[in-house]
Amino acid sequence: MNVVKAALIFGLLVILSACGGGSMNEQEITEESEEVIFERNTEFRGPWIRVFVETDDGRELSVNSNDNAVETNVYPNVVPNHQTRRWRLEKVDADGSSYIIAVVSWDPNDTDDYLIAGWWAHFNEEEPPNLTYQNLSEFAIIDGPEFDPLIVPELELPTSGTASYNGPAGGTYLYVPGSTLDQGLFVEDGWEATVNLTTNFKSRTIEGCIGCSGDLTKIDALIPSGRGNVSVDISDYELHLKTTRYDDFGTSETGIIEVHHPDRNSVSVATDGAGWQAILSNRPDMDENPRLIGGFVSTLFEEQDNSLGSFFGTYVALSEAFENTRKPSP
Repeated sequence: MNVVKAALIFGLLVILSACGGGSMNEQEITEESEEVIFERNTEFRGPWIRVFVETDDGRELSVNSNDNAVETNVYPNVVPNHQTRRWRLEKVDADGSSYIIAVVSWDPNDTDDYLIAGWWAHFNEEEPPNLTYQNLSEFAIIDGPEFDPLIVPELELPTSGTASYNGPAGGTYLYVPGSTLDQGLFVEDGWEATVNLTTNFKSRTIEGCIGCSGDLTKIDALIPSGRGNVSVDISDYELHLKTTRYDDFGTSETGIIEVHHPDRNSVSVATDGAGWQAILSNRPDMDENPRLIGGFVSTLFEEQDNSLGSFFGTYVALSEAFENTRKPSP
């Protein structure tokens, strides 16, 4: 389906690593913007996977589970009645060093029904241990045939009614304390949470929230990083996904994200790369609504004490009717 390049977070990291702190104005932060590519980026032949992206200079980077897997394990099912497996893939060659986490969910009776969510870090033309953020690109990937606009859909999008969608979200966060802004201290790590969405099929709109139902939780990032002894409690942050419209293919416009926190005066910074996107599945649930929604979030925010932060990641939200088809575990 889609790839999103994490330019907001890592553009900020590059600035910090290059200058060792100092002023970071909005122009510097927005020199690189997020890129959303609406095309297929995976292959799956149960359970072999290949993940690929095209670089800015036109090269194709490709990693697969036969040649590049360093770890794999069974993973809790997100999609009802699917099998799920998690892979860690690593590849070092003339193009550089790639590190990937991919979670794949598929119907064992229909391998055309699969969903891949992943995170890809690529150090261009660099090999360990000499890896630098100046040559790092990170991509969030969520893909599957039910998000492919070129496939004849099994479902015509409804024109009336509403539906609720809930599921997992996760990605990477960056936090730069305002008190040490001139020293360039920061922490970058992973997060996970629950996303809740509501779709109005008559108005063709979607809205929702990440972190309003339960807390954001810190997890290990694919490439964790930091400078100095910086920590931040992310549990009470909420990402309010403001109303956005979707088109005939179920692909939304980029919506606004508002970052809320009960004890910090957070203000989302409007940039070309910030916002959220949603893509409605072309497979129906029992109510003849899209069975799930996948997408991306990317936001940059500033707090009253001059601290800066960013959340970047993906989500998959299931309709309540689809979730109700889940069979009990044996």
